[in-house]
Amino acid sequence: IVPSEYELSEDELQDLYFGVTAFSPDVRESVEVQVRIIGPDGQPAPNFMIYASDVAYSEITLADKIVGIEYLLKPNQFDPTYISVTAPVDFYNADATGNFIKSGDITQKYSIQVSTTSIYQDGTTAIKSLAVIENTAFVVRAVNDAPIITSGTFTGSLDESSTLLATGTVAFSDVDLLDRPTAKFEFIGASGIQSDGLSPFSLTASQLADITAGFSLPTSTSTSNQGNFSWQYARSSSQLDFLGRGDQLTALFRVSVDDGFGGIDAQIVTLTITGTNDNPVITSETLTDELSELTTAAIGNIVSTGDINFTDLDFTDVHALTNNGNGIDVSSESALGSLKATLLSDTTGTGIGGKVQWTYTVPASAVEYLATGETKEEQF
Repeated sequence: IVPSEYELSEDELQDLYFGVTAFSPDVRESVEVQVRIIGPDGQPAPNFMIYASDVAYSEITLADKIVGIEYLLKPNQFDPTYISVTAPVDFYNADATGNFIKSGDITQKYSIQVSTTSIYQDGTTAIKSLAVIENTAFVVRAVNDAPIITSGTFTGSLDESSTLLATGTVAFSDVDLLDRPTAKFEFIGASGIQSDGLSPFSLTASQLADITAGFSLPTSTSTSNQGNFSWQYARSSSQLDFLGRGDQLTALFRVSVDDGFGGIDAQIVTLTITGTNDNPVITSETLTDELSELTTAAIGNIVSTGDINFTDLDFTDVHALTNNGNGIDVSSESALGSLKATLLSDTTGTGIGGKVQWTYTVPASAVEYLATGETKEEQF
């Protein structure tokens, strides 16, 4: 065996070559070869994968764990055996003595020990020589394995209603047995499409803050290297009232699992929220006025105006006046004048600032018949 030093990282395959040659003029002498992995404590180390090519070998076990291999060379046989060694997948978690390794920077020195023993066959008696032992040293450096999200619920659909609620789970696994991953999330962004399915609408900073605040992780710490985290999205209708009927809001959240040693895996949770209609609300209005008959010649019109102010929680709503803004007479008697309403400003985009102005017009000559103190009431 050629003494040397190799370095293994966890799970890395390292190829080591050595040969054993048996010399004896007596055809009754063979050589027994044993290959063991020796740990930092000087004792045989389990869990390493080791095999030899070109020879039939058997496993050496200790406490039901494989610690090496052994095989027999015939007299005068040259042994070009090829040895392959792989560090255990869970080396990051425990060394050969079972002590947990808590830092990826820790290294452990091992060696491949090759023991050769001559066996002289004297009739039916096998006479063994003292073992000749050679070692090849190697160092195993622990590396961190990132947790993996194995499955989960990554979509949710909600309707704007009294309570909006969506929940899901994220299943994870970490081959490093000592790791206790934690979960966290971040808001990636949101976008809105109007009910026509084509026209986008922008979101204010306040609306984005309301959207973000709905997402949470009821569980974010683990007591094992594998398990489940849950996520939840909860909002009240009032916090998303800016959505109009059929408007669709898409919000994206990144949920990640972090082992605290630089290993992270993440998935995107996509939430789709569909809006419902909220009626406009009149906030102030001028709905009555008194006009007087002209004291001069009854020429032209007598005119009165007033405003109706309104809001609408649905930011994408576009309002229109019925009957093209022409008031319909609902008086008990036919109206002498007419009323025309005009939409001066709308709430689209802000939900506030809607204004309708009405104008009542009556020909001055039409009210000449009224006597002193006599009135006529008209409603539209």
